[in-house]
Amino acid sequence: MQWLQHYDQGVPETLGPYPERTLLDEAVAQRPGAPALLFKGRTVSHGELDRLSDAFAAALVRLGVAKGDRMALLLPNWPPVPDLRAGRLEGGAVVHPLNPIYTEHELQGAPGRTGAETIVV
Repeated sequence: MQWLQHYDQGVPETLGPYPERTLLDEAVAQRPGAPALLFKGRTVSHGELDRLSDAFAAALVRLGVAKGDRMALLLPNWPPVPDLRAGRLEGGAVVHPLNPIYTEHELQGAPGRTGAETIVV
């Protein structure tokens, strides 16, 4: 891995071993009622974000999205996106964010380049 030669001295090659839980898991355990998202006067707590992401993960599984499958998110940067990303992670899918202001021409090749079989719009 040639990029490792560019690391500063003392920087580890990996941060592993990686924990078996996510930052959302830790936030839910430590402060379930604390705000996770604030948007246009609405607050979503860590606990609510966890429930929403669980629901999205379950929906993906019901639709046939399996661990390791690739899916694209063609969405603006707004509050449901963290729910979708967290849900996708729980389901084990790999996400490829796509820019919602791409032109039709730019979008035509995106699924092939990313390998995405599912696109959430």
